[in-house]
Amino acid sequence: MPTTAHRQESTTTGTRKKGLLVLLLSCCLAAAAAVGMEPSDASAIADLVQSLATPPSSWTAGGDACTTFEGITCSASGRVTAIDLAGKGLAGTLPPSLSSLTALESLQLRGNSLTGVVPAVLGEIATLRNVSLSGNFLQGPVPRFAKGVAADDVVDGNSFCSDEPGRPCSAQVSALLRVAEGFGYPVSLARTWRGNDPCQSWQGLACVTEPDVSRIFLHAANFSGTISPAMANLTELRRLDLGENRLAGEIPDALATLPKLGFLDVTNNRLTGQLPKFRPSVRVLSDGNAFWAPSPSPSLSRDAAAAAASSKLNAGSILIVIGVLVALLVT
Repeated sequence: MPTTAHRQESTTTGTRKKGLLVLLLSCCLAAAAAVGMEPSDASAIADLVQSLATPPSSWTAGGDACTTFEGITCSASGRVTAIDLAGKGLAGTLPPSLSSLTALESLQLRGNSLTGVVPAVLGEIATLRNVSLSGNFLQGPVPRFAKGVAADDVVDGNSFCSDEPGRPCSAQVSALLRVAEGFGYPVSLARTWRGNDPCQSWQGLACVTEPDVSRIFLHAANFSGTISPAMANLTELRRLDLGENRLAGEIPDALATLPKLGFLDVTNNRLTGQLPKFRPSVRVLSDGNAFWAPSPSPSLSRDAAAAAASSKLNAGSILIVIGVLVALLVT
């Protein structure tokens, strides 16, 4: 069985490989733009590459996005008119820059494992005629498309907070989706973080009084990413356990403002910066990170120096008194 160290090394290696692939593809797409592809289209496809956990195998450096990239169809003028990646085993999210594909007519992404919130700006593409997003783990509001768009195959099999296009999620759900965004919208959360009531069987959550979340337990969940400041919007939160993950960056200072927080566990992550100043009543477990201690302020440094000098003077006075007493005894 692979150890945690082996899993982390494998994850790091995979991340590096993907980073190299994204860099090469970005260069390739930049070259495509130089020879005739619309620059905004090339940039949007590059963003899509970056947002997917594993892009299609045919999307290789040196290829022409309009002729060799599987699922991409372009017009004679080099504009992207269709994206058909249905059932390709894709994971990741949809970037807002897809809205810059202003000649796009068809977007087929059903039957994958896409997560995250569908950018509302996709509904603003005037040329769009057909959309299929079913059978993923997409979250947040159902996107609203124009009347002329065939969008019947969007809701089924996803994790939207409502079935009604354009209807916003509750404040609690919106905050939790931003928390999930910080973690990279993991599929493991998207499977159960669905609907508009986080107190109904959402993984790692518990409520004392619905609909407010009072406890988050995501210990050893194999999450990476960062801790979102949106966590501070969960004002009824009492316990937050994020220990034994691979979270990086700083703990947002806003977490220290949670009025009912009594327990925080972030042990054995990759967090940096300064640990926020929580109330004395909050039990904080933070070992196994790279936090740094705050430097003393100049005034504190002066006070410390004065105290040290005073201590030296007192010690000198004591030695003088002892010297005088010894001299008297000898004589």
